[in-house]
Amino acid sequence: MDFKNSDFKIPQEVDEDGNPLRPYHYKVFINPYSSEDKYIVEAIYKKE
Repeated sequence: MDFKNSDFKIPQEVDEDGNPLRPYHYKVFINPYSSEDKYIVEAIYKKE
């Protein structure tokens, strides 16, 4: 997935240029019974 050019941004999870960082873990939820072209993505960021 292209997180750097994504539409959503979490203010605390961006690089110095303001681009979203790649999460530690992500999961894409696809409903096979839906004809929608949008998906739900769960993103998890790990704090050091």
